Amino acid sequence: MLLGIQRKALLRIASAYRTISTSAIQVVTGTPPLSLLVEERYRLYHIENGQLPAVKNREIETTLRKWQEIWRDHTGTAAWTKAIIQDLLPWVSCEHKKLDFFVTQFLTGHGYFRYYTKRMGITEDDKCMYCGGIDTAEHTIPICDRWSQWRQELQEELDVRIGRENIINVLIRDVSNWGKVCNFVKKVLQKKKVDEREIEQVEIVI
Repeated sequence: MLLGIQRKALLRIASAYRTISTSAIQVVTGTPPLSLLVEERYRLYHIENGQLPAVKNREIETTLRKWQEIWRDHTGTAAWTKAIIQDLLPWVSCEHKKLDFFVTQFLTGHGYFRYYTKRMGITEDDKCMYCGGIDTAEHTIPICDRWSQWRQELQEELDVRIGRENIINVLIRDVSNWGKVCNFVKKVLQKKKVDEREIEQVEIVI
């Protein structure tokens, strides 16, 4: 029950689709699993008040270390999130991290991507409507030629080429980078949604 309450709260915080796994939404929001938080509070409860300030940071580090082990061994769901957010500490420690409906789609792969919408039974195929590639979050943001001009402009501003290997490091580097990447993601996904609707309207007319 408590896990369900935590999950609902995190989905709301991240403006995320309800299809996202609990493990993924915990990582994306930087919130440790409830079981680990309970263990941490239990350990802190049994520490004398005078020792608390010195021990608290150590216990938080213990929680993060255990969470990292769980995330490292996690299989089955959240494959894309795990591929881009491998090391939890830098991500969780990022103070300028600000999630919204669009960046959460990119971080989870659940959203305006036909690979996802086909799995949900919304579209008939998983092909990109622009180039025919498999329409995933990775294809859309760092790869698809449809967005090459916008992507090139972004990369020139960032002075780095973005891809699955470095996108998280680029995001967490500073608040300016975060804003630029998120604006690019938002612009791309909004345009994709508009184009998708236009295609649907044409198909209805035909």
